[in-house]
Amino acid sequence: MPCKGNPMKGLISLVVTIALVQGCAAVSPHWGPVTLHSGQTVTQGVFYWATNSSCASLLRSVKSIEVIEGGQYIAASLKAQPVRTRCGNEVPGAVGLFTAKPVTAETKIAARILVTYDTVDGPTTSAHTIDFDIIP
Repeated sequence: MPCKGNPMKGLISLVVTIALVQGCAAVSPHWGPVTLHSGQTVTQGVFYWATNSSCASLLRSVKSIEVIEGGQYIAASLKAQPVRTRCGNEVPGAVGLFTAKPVTAETKIAARILVTYDTVDGPTTSAHTIDFDIIP
């Protein structure tokens, strides 16, 4: 089903929150910059899939997160937990956990990530970019 209207309308308000609405990925602008020391982990991003009208969850699970650019500097994983929608209700979802790999000098990257979801309508993905500043 094609996206109708403004897909950003369902974007949740917190700086790094992503809402996926009516089968449309409402992708946030660049996140960051996020500054990390080598080996440090930060929680960044909230991932869920819900209807735009009622904020009812359409998610079975957030299956995976993959760093498709910048993986030599950042590792990513998911922590499944209930998350709040723009409506204020809790739905199944996940948060992203990002760990800086060891570097010998300050390194600035734009990491591209791919998130895979299992929804009631089948599997779907969304791509996002996070700017990182990694320091030794």
